[in-house]
Amino acid sequence: MSNIISGKEVEAPNEVKKILETDENVLYGFQQAGIGGKFAGLESIFVTNRRFIKVKPNTLGLRSDIEDYLYRDMANINLDSGIFRSSINIVMRFNSEPVRIENIPKDGANKIFKTIQEGIRGTLESGDASLVSPSPSKIDIMEQIKKLKELKDSGTLTEEEFENTKKGLLSKI
Repeated sequence: MSNIISGKEVEAPNEVKKILETDENVLYGFQQAGIGGKFAGLESIFVTNRRFIKVKPNTLGLRSDIEDYLYRDMANINLDSGIFRSSINIVMRFNSEPVRIENIPKDGANKIFKTIQEGIRGTLESGDASLVSPSPSKIDIMEQIKKLKELKDSGTLTEEEFENTKKGLLSKI
């Protein structure tokens, strides 16, 4: 009975798994609240480390419409939190109509909201490498430290300036 009121967590079906990139993982999925599951056309939302995917079954669950939205194409997200279930509105960068996810379990909506926020900011830990600015490689940092030492040895930098700058570079590794 609680699935009718609040929705439920679900696993990604094969139709979703088939469209994933090789380095993409489904983090979780939720089905809308209601009666009848996929046979009644209840949407499911699957959140990956790159995007979220909406699956809307039709023809009594024999077919599905699939929409996917990349985090980098999102501008903003709003959460309308209810007692049992919640809704999310996502403003897309290249679309005048926001994407709306309705009747998702409250806990699920909070997880979706936080993950999409991280995706938009580019801070999703297991996210798409194109979302997050690349961290400097250890080799580049070691090269920079060598150059700093040369500047210190030539008298351009003081010992204190060298140590402070080196410490900052090493903290990036």
